[in-house]
Amino acid sequence: MEYLVGRKNFELKVERRETPEPAEDEVLVRVLGCGVCGTDLHFLRGSEDWTPLGHEISGRVEACGSRVRGILPGAQVTVEDVAAGGRCEACQNGDIGRCTSMITLNGQAGMGDFLCVPERLIVPCDGLDPLDACFVEPLTVCVNAVMAAQVPPRGTLVVWGLGPLGLMSIRVAKLFGAGRVLAVASKRGTERSRFREALALEMGADEVLFSSDADFSVRLNAAKHGRADSVLVTSPPVTLPQAVASADYGTRIVPIGIDLGGHAVVPLDVDQLILNKKSIVPMLSEPEVHFPLSVKLLRSGSIPTDRLLTHRIPLRDTERFRRIFAEDPRVVKAVVVPEGAE
Repeated sequence: MEYLVGRKNFELKVERRETPEPAEDEVLVRVLGCGVCGTDLHFLRGSEDWTPLGHEISGRVEACGSRVRGILPGAQVTVEDVAAGGRCEACQNGDIGRCTSMITLNGQAGMGDFLCVPERLIVPCDGLDPLDACFVEPLTVCVNAVMAAQVPPRGTLVVWGLGPLGLMSIRVAKLFGAGRVLAVASKRGTERSRFREALALEMGADEVLFSSDADFSVRLNAAKHGRADSVLVTSPPVTLPQAVASADYGTRIVPIGIDLGGHAVVPLDVDQLILNKKSIVPMLSEPEVHFPLSVKLLRSGSIPTDRLLTHRIPLRDTERFRRIFAEDPRVVKAVVVPEGAE
């Protein structure tokens, strides 16, 4: 079998090893596609070590261990990359978000031909287009983030960042009853920003603003039509100080954007946080929940993946992978597809 690894400066290579045999409680999955996540790009920009890539996985069950009962060969599935173990004190108390016994992919690359994983990580998704199924994992992140933001019915949410997570979060927020969603991008006027702006409006954003505009604060205040109830920051940590400063009195701010390249430390005015009763509630979807809900949203057509899936990259074409992320201003979500995947 073949799989993709990478490290800084966008060095990519295809490695080979024997196709694994599933243990008693494991499932062998043939990968049909794997989305490129922002964390993969972080590894390709800053990791010193060769790192297996990919965790937004769509596949088909090839074989099952002798103790597997909940799935059969031939089933179409997506694969959780991190699930609650169910054995630690937190899980047994019903607080799976604090799980300390999480089940993972154990270092395997989703961008490859096969994966061998515990049955607990398998989520059926029959009826989904295999490439649409690559959106299940990132969509769960958006569902969890919007829920964490606690936008009241018909309330207003400000979403910072127009990457795949920001764009899908706009759509999820509207589906979940937000009355007004404002999107914040960085620079106005580039081909990339114009393309993302149009997508944000298609996803349901009521208005798109640009944080680099000299009159950004004035524009944002006018666009709120009063005040914003919640702020979701999907953009990198460097944007958090401006997002916090522009948030309203008593606002809940949920950052989910990370930076693995040394720019995660940012200055915040704690006095203004306290005096204006703003709360920062970071959210990490590990362990992940709401996979079945995300499957339902995708199966129903509620998330327009045809507008978000911009590139299909053959597993072996590492040069095309590099070129897309270095040069193409219209890349949103790219999916890596193994040779022979159907």
